[in-house]
Amino acid sequence: MKKLLGLISFLLVLAGSVSAKVVLPAIFSDNMVLQQNAQVNLWGKATPGERVSVKASWTDKTVTTKAAADGKWAVKLKTPAAAKGQSVTVSGENTITINNVLVGEVWLCTGQSNMEYPVCKHPDKKWMTGMITEAEEMKDADYPELRLFRVEHQLAPDGEMAGRYDTVYMGRHACGIVDEDERYEEQSALCRCT
Repeated sequence: MKKLLGLISFLLVLAGSVSAKVVLPAIFSDNMVLQQNAQVNLWGKATPGERVSVKASWTDKTVTTKAAADGKWAVKLKTPAAAKGQSVTVSGENTITINNVLVGEVWLCTGQSNMEYPVCKHPDKKWMTGMITEAEEMKDADYPELRLFRVEHQLAPDGEMAGRYDTVYMGRHACGIVDEDERYEEQSALCRCT
């Protein structure tokens, strides 16, 4: 009898672990920016064969698909002209809502390690020396419509990188934001590599 109960318990645990919820990669999270006036790709994972629905706040249309045999799914969303305060809801076995989405211009910044240097000094990390004109740059550094996706320093198995979005407020500023030739109020993302 104990063996039978043990087997039943094992099968229940196994059955619970087979069920998978809809998950999204880190790049699809609160504060993200999507390219305006485009067909943008959105993807994730779910239980194989699971129906996944995606609804954006700027449209009445819901896009649906089914997860493939490997659990991966993808859809295309048509984005409007620049807009702020939007949301995207992804539903399957569970529901994920991505809030505070901006639709605007997306710039991809790449470079070497100096791309990580902040405008301001970091008290605990000596290599984050900041800019000479830090005080001048930081006095007006409040640009909540600028978003940075910071990729973690790690391998990305299955192509899924870890990271997070930062908004640009006083005290949280990344290299590449300051550019005297740009008008921040007219941009949804800026980058400058030197």
